[in-house]
Amino acid sequence: MAVQRGNHMPATCGYPGDGRRPAVCSGAVQVRYRYRLYPSPGQQQALARVFGCARVVYNDCLRVRDQAYAAGEKISDTQVQRRVITLAKATPERAWLAGVASVALVQACQDARRAYQNWFDSLKDRRKGPKIRHPKPRRKRGLPVHPADPQRVRAAR
Repeated sequence: MAVQRGNHMPATCGYPGDGRRPAVCSGAVQVRYRYRLYPSPGQQQALARVFGCARVVYNDCLRVRDQAYAAGEKISDTQVQRRVITLAKATPERAWLAGVASVALVQACQDARRAYQNWFDSLKDRRKGPKIRHPKPRRKRGLPVHPADPQRVRAAR
């Protein structure tokens, strides 16, 4: 994986219109580092596999939580994770989940839990800001636009 390093800019005086925050004008403080990664084709494929599996696990967590909420049952975070990751890896339909690191899958479960927690907190006025909607499932991006699907045609414009 090639890494491009650079742009460690010394602090300069910012002006209101230049888009940067004003900084100390000493010239000795480093404001930021910027990195750009260029993964090889094999690494791109591995990253796509991990991101795809995380998307599927996130959507499964939402589905399991929706079903439990509709049935009126309380379900713990570990129980959701056990159903969605551990038991799913044992099924032939989801055996491919065992091919990726479990850290990304567990993080997807935690992201789904946090999305639900934010939604419930918003409903009970325990969250600052405007009310948020029910968490949405994650979708694939970068798919070719199908002419028969008007939503994708609108989104592509």
